[in-house]
Amino acid sequence: MFGADPFLCWLLKILWIIIPSSTKIPYYVAKRISVKTGAQLIEGVFVKQTVKNFLTFNIENAPNKHHRDIKRQLSTWRKIPDEKISLKKVSPKIRKYFPPLVLDPQFNLSLLQGTCILVDDLFASGSTLISARDELQKQYINISDAVCLLGELKVR
Repeated sequence: MFGADPFLCWLLKILWIIIPSSTKIPYYVAKRISVKTGAQLIEGVFVKQTVKNFLTFNIENAPNKHHRDIKRQLSTWRKIPDEKISLKKVSPKIRKYFPPLVLDPQFNLSLLQGTCILVDDLFASGSTLISARDELQKQYINISDAVCLLGELKVR
């Protein structure tokens, strides 16, 4: 893909979608790729959820083996309800219960016509990429692939 013909990228309408991150690394990488290939760079598709979105989580939706960790996480979050969710301090085994991203209601989804590729900086559990993919699939937007700069991804 990195040596792709700009005409081919235009023809296939390849879109690089940036996942919100605490660093600018995904943006810089996607920007370089888009400049080299002529593919379009898209930002602002997602926003991070706030902690308060999860404070009413029904623990019965999770297996018993995760209840203690989930209760501990919810207890920590009750002290900071208005903060944006960050999975960095959440145990990887319970991250799947707390999808961190939602579509930005201000974003024009009609811009996402083509082959969408997600770009994220760090892969620990895949929760952020899965959250992004799921949000876009709810809107019938096709995600062809994902690029994660500091890890391996085999999520389909």
